[in-house]
Amino acid sequence: MCFSLFFDMIIGELRFRKDFQYENTLFLRSWILKTSTLIIFSTLVTMLIMFLIIGSSLYRHLSAYILEQSTKYTDSIAEQVQQRLNSTLSEIDSNIQQLCNDIQIQNILYRSQNNNVLSSEDQMTLRQKVMETLNYTDAVQQIEIYTAASPHQIYPFAQKSIFDFLTKTELDLIDEQNGKIVWLSNTKQENSYIRAGKRLLLSDYQFVHGGYLVMLLRPDFLEFFQEDFQQFSNSAVFLKDTTGNLIYFSSNNPEISIDTVTSKSYRFVTSTSAYTNWELTICIPLDLLNQDLPWLNQTLLATFGMGATLSLFFCLLIARMISAPIRDMKKAMYISNGKLQKNLKVYWNSDMNELNLHYNQLVDKNNELIQEVFEKEIMKTKAEIEALQSQVNPHFIINALESVYWCLIKKGDLENSQIMLSLARLFRYILKANDWISIQEELDFIDEYLQIEKFRFGQKLQWSYDVEPSLKTMLIPKLFIHPLIENSVKHAVEATSTTIRIHLLIRQKQSDVEIVVSDNGMGISQDVLDQILLSFQDDKPVGSVSQSYGLANLYKRIHLYFGETSSLSVESCPDYPGTRIRVQIKQ
Repeated sequence: MCFSLFFDMIIGELRFRKDFQYENTLFLRSWILKTSTLIIFSTLVTMLIMFLIIGSSLYRHLSAYILEQSTKYTDSIAEQVQQRLNSTLSEIDSNIQQLCNDIQIQNILYRSQNNNVLSSEDQMTLRQKVMETLNYTDAVQQIEIYTAASPHQIYPFAQKSIFDFLTKTELDLIDEQNGKIVWLSNTKQENSYIRAGKRLLLSDYQFVHGGYLVMLLRPDFLEFFQEDFQQFSNSAVFLKDTTGNLIYFSSNNPEISIDTVTSKSYRFVTSTSAYTNWELTICIPLDLLNQDLPWLNQTLLATFGMGATLSLFFCLLIARMISAPIRDMKKAMYISNGKLQKNLKVYWNSDMNELNLHYNQLVDKNNELIQEVFEKEIMKTKAEIEALQSQVNPHFIINALESVYWCLIKKGDLENSQIMLSLARLFRYILKANDWISIQEELDFIDEYLQIEKFRFGQKLQWSYDVEPSLKTMLIPKLFIHPLIENSVKHAVEATSTTIRIHLLIRQKQSDVEIVVSDNGMGISQDVLDQILLSFQDDKPVGSVSQSYGLANLYKRIHLYFGETSSLSVESCPDYPGTRIRVQIKQ
């Protein structure tokens, strides 16, 4: 028993928790589907989507613009440095060219062609001219001059060989340039000397080969690179000659070397000097170029946060403006004493006031309708009883017609008995409860109708059918084709004494069904035809032109059952006998 009690307690606890969870689920769902919650949620989602689209596009374009401007700036700095290097080297070349073109220097070089030993006066002149050039050219540290034949040094007076300063390949390159200065890197020494060589041509002596001039530039000649790139922290710059040998490397961070500079973390700006063909490369850290992007991110996030806060505030305000009147109308909708109550409050929201006004009008109308329905309920019951009684009369007529039919059969009057039988069948067809029948049933009814009319007109009335077999089972509204046949009987058979043939054509025409009733009568006069067409107008009720025109009723039924794309047309002309009525309906 204790076990059973414990089991019942567990089952009760589980049911309680299940009911509690179900109630919480209903509460959460009702809270989510509230107007205010939906407005706030949809606005925040819209803000988020707009921020993702606009913010990402704006960030992408602005970051690309910032990076482009940073790139242009670094490229311009690199171009300025390259131009400064070229300008300095060009100035050195100009000063050296002035030294080489000096008439005293050329005379000394010419005399040294035959006499390797220079006089003390020539030595003093050489020294004076070289020192003047060094004074005007701060970047040059040392100048040496060699003779043309078996090149040996004539200044300074150390009697060294030119091959102590140049290699055979470099000397051949200088000879190949024939008077142009050749800039050479220094790969043999540990310092940062830059060398240059020039073949001397004696312009006053028919440009004969007068010797060689070589020079060394100062080690601090390229230190202006550091000055120009001091604003870029952790940047580096290096210079290479045409063979790829490193001429100069410098960085404003001692921990950075040429081996640690990689393309993953640096942007390389490379330019080639048109003067020396040397390659100048500047390495700028990528995080330095993108240093404004975090600020852009913070700005966009701050803008989104402010926009979301303002949107949330206005959403709450708008939601309250909408939900408060709805709550009031909801309270007023509770039925009291069998009637709805008006909401008499006025709101400063014009749309809600208009909605409340229509609601109050609806309440008044609804209360009136409730009163009318209550008063007419008894009348409705009485009318139903009377309607049931009235249905007995048509059946009584059918039974009476059948009784007459059997009486005529007994008397041997077969012709009149057949008429009574057809008339009874017509009444039975009309009293059918179905509103939609097959085309075959409609044809049977038309045949009974024409048999009765044939009793009246005799052989004057002839008719024929041309119906596609596949369409005989198609459903149409009851008494849909009969008004077309009746119109031909009225306007063709009654109006002439000649034989009239009525032809009914029903066929499939593409995706439509076409029903055509034609006769060979005298046609319809223009005045009557105009009245028929006038009755087709939508603003004219059925029977407003003539109670005998069932075509107007049929025209409106066609549009009602088969849509506005279906049509009914009448073709008739008294001068050309015959009338054709065409009905085209969409399946």
